[in-house]
Amino acid sequence: MEHLPESEVARRRAALEEHTETWQPRSLAAAFDHAVDSYADRPYVLAEAGSLTYAEVQIRSLAIAAGLLSLGVEPGDRVALLVDNRPEYAAIKFVIARTCAIAVPLNYSYEVNEIRERLEQSGASVVS
Repeated sequence: MEHLPESEVARRRAALEEHTETWQPRSLAAAFDHAVDSYADRPYVLAEAGSLTYAEVQIRSLAIAAGLLSLGVEPGDRVALLVDNRPEYAAIKFVIARTCAIAVPLNYSYEVNEIRERLEQSGASVVS
């Protein structure tokens, strides 16, 4: 693979920075909240079951995150996700990011005993 000369890299970077803001390191939730500032009323989730705007996903994820925190979920805790494919899934993913917990996705078609085994294996303290 051919490498670009430093002068070309610098030229391309300068051209890019003319049209975009300077990159800032952000958590997943912070990056989403930043996008909400620009796209609040635009659809974020489009599905047959319904759609959600950026702002709606943010509002839902903040409310549910507050609930998880009130349950005692702390950064690094494992939170199991038992959600089928629906628009609310996106909000729930951001809930876990907001609490700095670790998502443990479960297949909603599992039998009860399979869910129990996965919960024991994962050490999840909450099922969302």
